[in-house]
Amino acid sequence: MPSADPQHAEEPSLPARFETAQAGVEQPSGAHGGKLPIIAALAALALAGNALHIPLFFGVDYLFGSVAALLAAAWVGPLAGVLVAAVGGLYTLELWGHPWALLLFTLEAGAVGVLRRRLPNLILADLAFWLVLGVPLILALYWGVMGMSVPQAGLIALKQPVNALFNAALASGTALLLASRRWAPPLREVLFTMLFGGMLLPGVALIAFQAAQIRAEQHRLYEQLLATALTAVTERLGPVGNEAALAPALPETIGAMGAALAGEDGTWTTRYNTPPWLEQAEHRRLRPGLLALLPPPESGAPAMARWEEAYFAVESHPQGEHGERILLVHPARAAVLGLAQANLRGHVALALLALTGLLVAAVLARRISEPFAELRRATRNLPERLREGERPTLPAGPVAELDGLNRSFTAMARSLAASFRELETERRNLEEKVRQRTEELERLATHDYLTGISNRAKLYEQLEVACEAFRRYGTPFSVVMFDIDHFKAVNDRFGHQSGDAVLRELSLRVGDSLREADALGRWGGEEFLILARHTDGSGARHLAERVRQAVAGAPFPGVGAVTISLGVAEIRAGESLDHLLERADHALYAAKEKGRNRVVLCGGVPSAP
Repeated sequence: MPSADPQHAEEPSLPARFETAQAGVEQPSGAHGGKLPIIAALAALALAGNALHIPLFFGVDYLFGSVAALLAAAWVGPLAGVLVAAVGGLYTLELWGHPWALLLFTLEAGAVGVLRRRLPNLILADLAFWLVLGVPLILALYWGVMGMSVPQAGLIALKQPVNALFNAALASGTALLLASRRWAPPLREVLFTMLFGGMLLPGVALIAFQAAQIRAEQHRLYEQLLATALTAVTERLGPVGNEAALAPALPETIGAMGAALAGEDGTWTTRYNTPPWLEQAEHRRLRPGLLALLPPPESGAPAMARWEEAYFAVESHPQGEHGERILLVHPARAAVLGLAQANLRGHVALALLALTGLLVAAVLARRISEPFAELRRATRNLPERLREGERPTLPAGPVAELDGLNRSFTAMARSLAASFRELETERRNLEEKVRQRTEELERLATHDYLTGISNRAKLYEQLEVACEAFRRYGTPFSVVMFDIDHFKAVNDRFGHQSGDAVLRELSLRVGDSLREADALGRWGGEEFLILARHTDGSGARHLAERVRQAVAGAPFPGVGAVTISLGVAEIRAGESLDHLLERADHALYAAKEKGRNRVVLCGGVPSAP
């Protein structure tokens, strides 16, 4: 269920974060053909990784080819992983002499390619495969099909998963390292991979080192044992003098060991306690003076089974390189089983270490990374959250450095919140000032600065709207144009400030005399215009008379009596606005000519004071 907490709402799941980290290298090329070089390179690396194996003991080795196969499964897909694993697994046919390891490796790569989209990383996906399918298959194939003993099959069932998990840690680390070239991978995955790999690496290295030490010591002891016995046989051969007499003397000389004597032609003429396949044996040099004789590969037995049937051997040429040859052999079975037991105990401990390491690495990675994740969540969308009034805080950190970082962040967040509040107040004040200034500029653009009523441009727009309504719908309207009688004398006698006061007082008195639908504006100088909507000429004349009386009815402060002359004109069909205004202007001048302080209707009789 998604979290309701906005700090956690966008936090991706652990598998999604790993998949995102892999995405930086998962698709090297958009075209399918672009993946083929990557697959080919990884297949070559898988083959080389298996070829550079580390032998533990006879027929048991650590391989590293699955690193490339897991990378192919992660970067390209399950099928690519299977293909790379199959190419690398071809080496095991020669190394171990059976196809079951190849089958397991291909199944591992395919399963990890599928599981990695549901599990956090390659290590856990690989662990899931080996626990659910890999280990049961090993027991079924090695013990049930190949007939190995339970300890041997158990050893393989422990060695293979441990080896695979180590390779998965290498693959995961490689994937994260390459992803970091594009963006920072999640800290939790980096820590988990480093911690698990760091815990498993010493165990794997110790097992390999101890196996090499024990194997070398065994080889040295067997070389010494056989060399001593060979010296005794060579000394005995002299007094005996012939092969027929040598054969009865061998048991008391070499005991449980075997021996064979070859003539000058290389044919074994005398044999005692030697394997029947001696002539077809595969020879491997273990030390300068020690050989290993293995059953021939044609027997079809796997490498571990062949080593159980193998013999350690030394040989001598008492009479020179081209003379007779003496071969002493000792069964390797005891040494093989001894090393198997030692490695079984070691891998039990290593498997427990791996499982414990997984748990410890997971817990430590979570504990270490969680405070950083909390810090990341706390800083997400920080400016927006601070503007909304939220005050993010972090708990005390588990270590001094992180605790100091959390405290510094909390202090910084509080300081930023205070700054944001101040900025928000300043922003609102500035917006209010801008709004007021904008309104003032808009008013100055449409109103007269002295009287506060509409200016000529604003009133002309209103007149055009009224004209359009008359043309479309026949809505009547009239205009009343007037100015102050003898206004120049007022300015000359009382000064311009008194003249301005008269204009303001006049605007107030005229405005109070108008109806709500009417509009008043300053037309220019001491000249004014009234738009009388929905009014014919007669109604406009009555309106003008009321205005005249409001002006003349009381003296103006500091000036005395003031009168106005008014001209009225009604819009006519087909008449333009300019012509209407011209007629109103003529009516105004007619009122002045008839004695001022009166109303003249264009085409009518002037009203007398």
